[in-house]
Amino acid sequence: EYVVCIRSHLDQAEPGMKLRMPQGSAHDLFRKLSGPPADEERFLYDLVHATFKDAVGYVEGLSKAEVDAHMAYIDRHAVVSWPEGAAMITGNAAAAAAEEADRRFSEVQGLLDALQSRVPGLHPPQREHVLEVLTGVRRELFDL
Repeated sequence: EYVVCIRSHLDQAEPGMKLRMPQGSAHDLFRKLSGPPADEERFLYDLVHATFKDAVGYVEGLSKAEVDAHMAYIDRHAVVSWPEGAAMITGNAAAAAAEEADRRFSEVQGLLDALQSRVPGLHPPQREHVLEVLTGVRRELFDL
């Protein structure tokens, strides 16, 4: 999650095509492991940093301090936990996203209802086609 968020920020700050080695020098970190990491938090920290490095150092104009700052920002705005090695965002960020999705679905439902209220005034062939399309849209959106 850290890497995705940081890369997203970098892409927004400097749009355009980039040639990246997505794993950076993380593969070197993995080669050094002889078993599960003793300190998982430290391993995660090192892994994120290694992802933004190559043989010369940090890439895309980043520094250790900047990667640390990005990670601290992400920690402040979402609780990141690592059950079974998978990242899950919980807490305020998840609740806000769920509320926003509910608001948008309600908005779309209202728009579909408004469109459907106009259908009776259409000529029969158009009415059937519009009803068919609206039914398909509702099915696609709300039967996920």
